[in-house]
Amino acid sequence: MSYLSVKNVKIVGMAACLPKTVEENISLKIFKDREEAQRVIDSTGIERKRVVKPGTTASDLAFQSTNELLAELGWERESIDCLVYVGISRDYIAPITSAILQGRLGLREDCYCIDLPLGCSGWVFGLSNIGSLLSHGDMKRGLLINAETNSLNRSKRDKTVNPLFGDAGTVTALEFDPNWDHPMEFEFGADGKNYKAVITEYGGLRHPTTPESLV
Repeated sequence: MSYLSVKNVKIVGMAACLPKTVEENISLKIFKDREEAQRVIDSTGIERKRVVKPGTTASDLAFQSTNELLAELGWERESIDCLVYVGISRDYIAPITSAILQGRLGLREDCYCIDLPLGCSGWVFGLSNIGSLLSHGDMKRGLLINAETNSLNRSKRDKTVNPLFGDAGTVTALEFDPNWDHPMEFEFGADGKNYKAVITEYGGLRHPTTPESLV
């Protein structure tokens, strides 16, 4: 295991944006009947999820929540030194989504921007990264954005993942504070030998997308 302690950084606010549309797992057509759907609900604890309409990206959700949080905090956009975007629902292969959000939000051109393509563990890894950037005091304020539109990048016919993942965008605001005496403690690990357990097989350079892979 790898350990990390981040000092002098505190969380000062959080906000989220959820789509209006609610999808009930009990009604999904991928199940042969309600009994099969109920078994999945019982085993996962997931009854429903929020889903976006086609054309809405994860960065759209993040843009909304970030604007609301900045207004609530009263932060000047020029005061933000770094932006970390965490998610696998990127707007494009290139450029990075964090840079797109930097432009849309009106942040400084010298704002540090980076994407981290992580899923379930994303917020924790993102927090450790942005916390480390801020802990030195050269950067004072940062935004950690986590957003996904899984409903758009998962097959509607795949009953192993379709009932599990919904759509949302969140933002966490952090700032450097030399008097903050509550360090963030992290313990990391990865199980790369079993990577196929969570694989999206097609769409990368090893297995490009084909018409057959979209079925």
